Amino acid sequence: MGNTQMVGKFRLVHYDYNDTALAVLTEKHAYEFAKGNTAPTDRQTQPSININDSTIIKEDDKLVVLVNLDDNITEHSTSSQRSLWTWQIPITFKNERTGNKFKKTLSVNDFSFTGAEAPANSKAWVSGKWYMLGYYQVPAQSSIKLGHTIQDVRVDSKIILHQALTTS
Repeated sequence: MGNTQMVGKFRLVHYDYNDTALAVLTEKHAYEFAKGNTAPTDRQTQPSININDSTIIKEDDKLVVLVNLDDNITEHSTSSQRSLWTWQIPITFKNERTGNKFKKTLSVNDFSFTGAEAPANSKAWVSGKWYMLGYYQVPAQSSIKLGHTIQDVRVDSKIILHQALTTS
């Protein structure tokens, strides 16, 4: 069995607490992140996120990762495949009560998957359909924006979304 990269368009979308899409923050094709089944290791080669293009995602709102595949994929696996997913999403986190801001890079472990499409044995992923892969819900008294405020242009605000599934 081998791994197959999920190739298609990835979107980061701002949803409110009621799961209404408010804004598409970025949309990029998988090939802008990496080609092949191995996640990229050189952050300098990854696309950048401009903090000024991001909406402010407030308390209880969600940052949602969506994918629309170019081709159908059928999984052949008996265990969770999220271990093959590499996400690095730069955000600026603000505590609304104190006004303090800090840089953070979200990984796949920071996201929730309740209600999201889950990898599964013999699952058929169909092209042309948007799948929710996961979401990050902003904690109470906080807000976030995509990107970092003070940047090392070589690596800060670089985004990585790499997905692979076990196939035959």
